[in-house]
Amino acid sequence: MSEEKLGQQYLAALHQAFPGVVLDEAWQTKDQLTITVKVNYLPEVVEFLYYQQGGWLSVLFGNDERQLCGHYAVYYVLSMEQGTKCWITVRVEVDANKLEFPSVTPRVPAAVWGEREVRDMYGLIPVGLPDERRLVLPDDWPDELYPLRKDSMDYRQRPAPTTDAETYEFINELGDKKNNVVPIGPLHVTSDEPGHFRLFVDGENIIDADYRLFYVHRGMEKLAETRMGYNEVTFLSDRVCGICGFAHSTAYTTSVENAMGIQVPERAQMIRAILLEVERLHSHLLNLGLACHFTGFDSGFMQFFRVRETSMKMAEILTGGAQNLRTEPDRRDSPRSAQRGHDPDPSTGAADAS
Repeated sequence: MSEEKLGQQYLAALHQAFPGVVLDEAWQTKDQLTITVKVNYLPEVVEFLYYQQGGWLSVLFGNDERQLCGHYAVYYVLSMEQGTKCWITVRVEVDANKLEFPSVTPRVPAAVWGEREVRDMYGLIPVGLPDERRLVLPDDWPDELYPLRKDSMDYRQRPAPTTDAETYEFINELGDKKNNVVPIGPLHVTSDEPGHFRLFVDGENIIDADYRLFYVHRGMEKLAETRMGYNEVTFLSDRVCGICGFAHSTAYTTSVENAMGIQVPERAQMIRAILLEVERLHSHLLNLGLACHFTGFDSGFMQFFRVRETSMKMAEILTGGAQNLRTEPDRRDSPRSAQRGHDPDPSTGAADAS
């Protein structure tokens, strides 16, 4: 790769602080670096990048790589913000027989959800994880069935329930048994999707709260890897969210292009930038309006949604409706009506945002 690699100072700092710990380093793009480290040093390395080097833990996930290297792998993706902005992914290989790796959560609490998800989906055990409750899987899911293992199950499979009882325990860390419990959900008029909240109260004071989500987990990752080709997944990523679908499709398509070494033409980049900006406008206006609504300021809610309608019309002019991004060349430009700023003419068709 001839481009200047960003984030070299972080890599140098890691080698200095942890000599001999980095086993492999690979640049996906000029600002995306993946390092494989010794599994026993995982918490220290992530803690160092997080606190000492100004990284933010963006996401962590597991992967079944037994067909590639005989191991599972866990990835911690950090967005480096303190100096040079780039992405550093810390990768560890997990023994396929022991299935254990040291938990990062005691050092970086932000890792707790990701490690609980890895435990649910792959059966990998984060040793030292302070919260071992299920995160994604329901109470009646079989104990030894881990959905994202390559050899575990097909997307169409629906295992028989193992219990009718609710076994999930809500935790009151800051209070005591004398606190009253106020349940909210799983279905509530103010919730965007099902979520079960437990408030632990002392009189009028809320002492602590706990919650459980993922009631409508759709298994999209399993669906994509078992029933779709790489060029079909964009139709799925576009439906991760009905409001911000283009951002998800852009993320997926960019990852495929980076993996395949595809250089995106400038024209395609410009079209994507325009559509992403339109999506950003209507998304921000949506959330500003909802913030007003949730605080009882419905006049502000209606005004923000009135302004938002303009950005929605812009999206309709540019795309004719739903936006879809593909890993294929552009076949059509934006419609001439959009270039002139006029209302869309149905006869011109929609732009292909690939």
